[in-house]
Amino acid sequence: MDFVIGLPPSRRHHDSIWVVVDRLTKSAYFLPVHTSYTAEDYARLYIRELVRLHGVPMSIISDRSTQFTSQFWKAFQKGLVGVAPLAYLAIYRVCNSLGFLESDILAAMDIAIEDGVNILSILLGGSSEPFHDDAIALVAYSAMEKGIFVCCSACNRGPTPRSMANEAPWILTVGANTFDRKINVTTVLINKEQFEGCFMRSWWWWGNKSSQSQVVKAARGIAMILINHMQDSFITSSDAYVLPATDVTYTDGQKILTYINSTSNPLATITFQGTIIGDKNTLIVASFSSRGPSRANPGLLKPEIIGPSVNILAAWPTSVENNTEPKPTFNINWVPQCLAHTLVE
Repeated sequence: MDFVIGLPPSRRHHDSIWVVVDRLTKSAYFLPVHTSYTAEDYARLYIRELVRLHGVPMSIISDRSTQFTSQFWKAFQKGLVGVAPLAYLAIYRVCNSLGFLESDILAAMDIAIEDGVNILSILLGGSSEPFHDDAIALVAYSAMEKGIFVCCSACNRGPTPRSMANEAPWILTVGANTFDRKINVTTVLINKEQFEGCFMRSWWWWGNKSSQSQVVKAARGIAMILINHMQDSFITSSDAYVLPATDVTYTDGQKILTYINSTSNPLATITFQGTIIGDKNTLIVASFSSRGPSRANPGLLKPEIIGPSVNILAAWPTSVENNTEPKPTFNINWVPQCLAHTLVE
């Protein structure tokens, strides 16, 4: 963060500009301020204006004193309040590296009911089953009788129709969608054609995403253009790689392949435009989100709602600067992420 001072007062008596730069996306934010503002004032302003755009910062670099930085952090952490500040989380582990057992899931649900939870959020699911054979549905019914709200993810088997799980009418089933923020990348061919994509991705769901960039790097490649599978359609998403890459839609990918096959020396440039917010064309259902209608009861409209589950970059737990690790141990694209987002909305 930096400050532009010595400006003439505005109508609202601001005489300075507070400049905040996101080191990851290189985007900058300019906020009118006054020289009399304290560190606490800046912390409140950041929470009000920037958290929704940038997220919670991991660290800051400022030209102010260490005392200012310390006061800013204290006020910032004190001012962060969620939509339910008195809520508590009770988390029950049912999965391990080998998967999960139905008995463990049911035991965790029974314990949660005994603990008196108000909301039961289940971030997994199996295949479609008749309600009387669906163990999760049966225990969820018991929870519903006790006044507990039960919500489950629709699972990750899209875009095949009738591919969802957790279909009982007493369960809120949540699918996945994209949202209107993306790190935009443009691929410019030598023939002047341009194709918008998303920063870093792979061929498709079943591919080993990390190994692709390793192979390209080992072959002395400096960047990658990756083409969506036909089923991924117009959805582009982000992932971790060891060199610059862009994901383009299936349609744009076919045009790029046509260009490559038309010349003996194909050339292209990848340019990064940073974060774009408010792109309405990006609000679509995620390709991997399981689809309805319900197999167990085709008369049910499922899933009832969808929530953001693609490119959840704000959830990145470690610094990615100068990181060459090809195998992150966390997901930024999967249906269960939508549960937390939809519950708070």
